[in-house]
Amino acid sequence: MRSPVPRGGGLHRRNPLFTRQTSLKLLLLLAVLALGAAPAGAIKVCSYNILNFPNDYVAREASFQIVMDEIDADLIVVQEITSWQAADVFCDNILNHDEPGKYRWMPFINGPDTDNACFWKPDVLDSLDYGYLDTGVRYTTWYKFRPVGYDSAETEFVIFSTHLKAGSTSSDLAQRLDQTTIIRNYCNDYP
Repeated sequence: MRSPVPRGGGLHRRNPLFTRQTSLKLLLLLAVLALGAAPAGAIKVCSYNILNFPNDYVAREASFQIVMDEIDADLIVVQEITSWQAADVFCDNILNHDEPGKYRWMPFINGPDTDNACFWKPDVLDSLDYGYLDTGVRYTTWYKFRPVGYDSAETEFVIFSTHLKAGSTSSDLAQRLDQTTIIRNYCNDYP
């Protein structure tokens, strides 16, 4: 009986070792590329109401660490922080607990009620500016950033942190409408 593959001419048999080695090399290359590749220009942002921090924070510290480590955001804005000292504690004890200097925090703006704070990774973002809008019950703060390595104004962005009036009465609803109208008007005028 004749072999369907002619010997000595026509089709050549593949070396099974070469094919296996080539496949392994290709698979390894794809794995390295998949693990090392991150979306270009991706910035992970988190907004988190931390409920009157640092009130009883010692009891909540480990939970905050777990949550914030898992989120691993490049930029974090928080609401219901009570003071600049609390922002310092949140940055040092929660965000930088395992890697000092991983995060920095923007200058603190003390408003009429609980406040906002902003934390960022300096190896990912350059901080440019900050300010606030007086939205009545609490201030709405804004923070301006640009990705590290970029100089163009087109790469700059602003993030707002706000904590609107709570409640379900008609007065609460009207206050929230006033607050959001102030923010919307500011955004309409923003360049």
